[in-house]
Amino acid sequence: MAHAHSSRYSVRMGTGLLLLVSYVLLLIGLLINWGAYDPIALTLLIASFTLIVVAFAWVWRGSSRDRKVPGVPFFAIALEVLLLAALTKPTAMYLLSPLYDRVYHSWLAVLACLIALAYLVLAKNSSRFRQVVFIAAVLAALAFRLWMPVASPAPVIDVFSFCTESAQHLLQGKNPYTTPVSDVYNGAVNWGYDIKAYIYLPADLLIQTASYGLTGDVRYGYVLAELVVALVLWRLSRRRWGDSTAQLIALLFLYNPRSLFVLEQSWVDPLILMFFALFLLLRERGKPTAASIAYGYMLFLKQHMLFAFFQWFILERNWKRILTGLAVGFLTLLPFAIWDWRGLLQNGILFTVRVPFRADSLTIFSLLARFGVPQPSYSWAVPIGAVIMLLTFIPQRKIDPLRGYLFSVTITMFGMFMILSTSFCNYYYLVAGQLIFLLALGGRRPLPEGSGAKQSASAGANRKTKSRKS
Repeated sequence: MAHAHSSRYSVRMGTGLLLLVSYVLLLIGLLINWGAYDPIALTLLIASFTLIVVAFAWVWRGSSRDRKVPGVPFFAIALEVLLLAALTKPTAMYLLSPLYDRVYHSWLAVLACLIALAYLVLAKNSSRFRQVVFIAAVLAALAFRLWMPVASPAPVIDVFSFCTESAQHLLQGKNPYTTPVSDVYNGAVNWGYDIKAYIYLPADLLIQTASYGLTGDVRYGYVLAELVVALVLWRLSRRRWGDSTAQLIALLFLYNPRSLFVLEQSWVDPLILMFFALFLLLRERGKPTAASIAYGYMLFLKQHMLFAFFQWFILERNWKRILTGLAVGFLTLLPFAIWDWRGLLQNGILFTVRVPFRADSLTIFSLLARFGVPQPSYSWAVPIGAVIMLLTFIPQRKIDPLRGYLFSVTITMFGMFMILSTSFCNYYYLVAGQLIFLLALGGRRPLPEGSGAKQSASAGANRKTKSRKS
């Protein structure tokens, strides 16, 4: 009995727990200085990255630790930590009124109490209460996202400005890659570059224009994207972890402490995560062609996403589907290339690559620059990203294909962003999204369809019976 009692409360460090701790460290790092450079924030990011690499090594080597998975209390505690941490910082930069922050922080405090009660205190017969708390948390997260464009209608950031104006230009029949956009800073800020037209790829612009045309704000498309990601996370993790853990995994994504800030600033990374989620969902449901189409679109949302092509190639290994996905991506470029290929090339493709180093970016080189190390250019990321990708290649081929893919793409993106010349909150928001999918899908095989909750409850009952017998 003594042995059974001690093992019940011991913390068994497995890959799942490492990834969960990594996720929490990463998001707390982003809280410190809005995802801009700070030595403590950078330290937390390096620690987070290290834990992912260690977990990958354990999986590759077939360590016994890999069979140890965190239970519901660990996921609940991780969510509690993030909710309480978010209470210590403002939610966004350009809110018109403090009311938004007050209401949101009040809700976070209430939700922290509800999560503790539903998932930690009431361990028995609380499935119905957990469902109520989960649904309320999801609806509240959606409500605050819908409120953000109203509470912060005109954030002073170039991304929101050129995305909004370029959507207007396209609806007016003007070429967004050659039509000038205004300087939201009015000459008061100089980052070493001038944005003269739309600088993202057409795949982003098409969604932003649709969102603006339907709602009057490009950011409502991102709200939909995050809702899709959360639903896919819940749907896929439910078959692996059971109802309670699946609920917490979805909430860990929705209550990322910097999600609302990313939404306010109009960064496009929620769109990347949406297509990443759709790819995984469609692949899981046995629709590989549709999954390839989603993945192909995702690759053309940002230039650095092309680093995710090689991992996809190893996972897919079907030239027909790979070419189908790439064709969809290229089709987003074609109309604008015909319209004015020079404008698309200079502003839509090459501009981001040519952006000079910024000392306020959350990267290792921002730290080194303070000690006189030469400032890198964006091109540094290409060989270093390739090296990281190759280092994950052999381990990726020796483990479960989906798991290897998720590890490889997360490590490659995370490592590359930490040495880029310009990496900010949105870059690591993307990594956090990939990491939560790795945690949700990379540790367990699917349970039989529709048996998630029943098998989870049955397993818990069996464990209790064995404990009493011992």
